[in-house]
Amino acid sequence: MAKAIDQLGWRRRDIESWDDGETIEILAPERWTDQAVAAALETGLAVGAHGRLRIRDGVEAVAERIAGWAVAADAIEAEEEEAFAERLALLMASDALRLERPLIRASLGVGACAAYSACCIDWPTQGPAETDAISSVQRVLASGARLAIRGAPSPDAMDAIDALTRLLGRESDAVRIAPGDDALTSIAADRPRLAAAASAGARRIDASLSTVAAMRGGPTA
Repeated sequence: MAKAIDQLGWRRRDIESWDDGETIEILAPERWTDQAVAAALETGLAVGAHGRLRIRDGVEAVAERIAGWAVAADAIEAEEEEAFAERLALLMASDALRLERPLIRASLGVGACAAYSACCIDWPTQGPAETDAISSVQRVLASGARLAIRGAPSPDAMDAIDALTRLLGRESDAVRIAPGDDALTSIAADRPRLAAAASAGARRIDASLSTVAAMRGGPTA
């Protein structure tokens, strides 16, 4: 079935890259100005490869991601997700709606698991399950969100979390840990960054989590 976005005029535009002056071919809405197309290139909304990019692909990817977030936040029902994404994509492609650049970049990011500024993870008690939890940590930190951990990661897991924080260039307090007991104190003694996170988390996490839950500020990963 044809989508409404198919009815828009689309044409190929040659846009000069802002960094190296190279001419890039972009399939863009006919009504868009060259400045709007160049801005889409800068924000990553024009996606593709080998110098042939399509704004439509980026618009639809953003719309689908935002629709998924809306379902996760109970803003819309699951059966409304596809129609919501199509309407949003049409509004963006017709230039009736312009999203902020941070939102576009977040929704197109590989690590963006949700449009939240904070996320909470209940840490598993079984060792093998920590691998999946560490993957969740990576996705959350890569998305730019702050992370709260309820539970006590193993020493190896804490090393991995610390390494991820450094590799992704995140601030030292991007991760807060509330172990629920004193076991983590000795484990983290030789890991100052995570020890500080655990200490701060133990004092503040309960209040923070209740606020997050009340405001629906973040999911439980």
